[in-house]
Amino acid sequence: MLSFRSQIIIAIVDFISHLSKTLKKFFMKRKLLLILSGIFLLSVSGYSQIQKGSVLAGGDIANFNIGLKSGSAFQMTIDPKFAFFIQDNLAIGAYINFGLTTVAHSTATSYGVGGLARYYFNDKKNMTPLRHSRFFVEGNVGINGENVSGEAALTALGWG
Repeated sequence: MLSFRSQIIIAIVDFISHLSKTLKKFFMKRKLLLILSGIFLLSVSGYSQIQKGSVLAGGDIANFNIGLKSGSAFQMTIDPKFAFFIQDNLAIGAYINFGLTTVAHSTATSYGVGGLARYYFNDKKNMTPLRHSRFFVEGNVGINGENVSGEAALTALGWG
């Protein structure tokens, strides 16, 4: 049987250990939030030009997943895009995509390349919620594939 004094010391040590773990998680979340905020700010553009002769350069960072436990998965997809406006509100261009997923002893890589077309709806009455925004539709077609470690690669025609 432990003395009252020993029990108090053990309780204090447990409290400090728990506090240390909580603060570590807090700062890890804070770093992740800072990184995601930076990525968001880099992806926000100023006033875009959607007139004939303008250039569209952009992309997506998607499916960003970092498992913090041992043996957890890491996943990330990057899709850069580049297009020229061939007429007002209509852009034609290309995209490339690259995805990576790792879990324990397995790695999957996805890839693709193809063409895209994007059309911006013209709202002459400025009835959009934000005066400097436009709704658009985008379609693409290309060759996509996936390579999983230890398995045969798969390549196919993709569209969206």
